[in-house]
Amino acid sequence: MTLVAFMTITMAFAGNSDAKSFHETDAYDMHVNIRRLGTTLGLTLDQMDAVKYVHKMFRTDMLDASKASADKKAEKVNEAVEKNLTYMSYVLDKKQMAKYTTLINTTLANRGLK
Repeated sequence: MTLVAFMTITMAFAGNSDAKSFHETDAYDMHVNIRRLGTTLGLTLDQMDAVKYVHKMFRTDMLDASKASADKKAEKVNEAVEKNLTYMSYVLDKKQMAKYTTLINTTLANRGLK
C-alpha cells in the first residue's frame, strides 16, 4: 500500500506530461496536494503545518525562477531546491526526507528542470 501511495503522490506531484507540454511558467508551478504528500510521507500534524509553510516558500521561489532570464533560470531553480531541501531536512526524519527528495527529483526531471 505504501508503494501505491508513493506512486500516486509522485504522479500528482510530478504530473504525467513531459516538459514540452507545459507552458514555461506551468513547469515551475510546484503546486501539490499537501494532504496526499503528508499521507505518503507519514507526517504528523506538526510536520504537516511546517511542510505546508516550507512548500509555500518553495512555490514562490520556483515562480521567481520562472521569471528569471534564460541564463539564470537553472541557477535560480538550484537555489530554490537547495533551500527547500535544507528547510525540509529540519522538519522530516531521514526516511521521510529520502522519499521527499525522490519526489522533488522526479518532479524536476519530468518537467525538464533538472
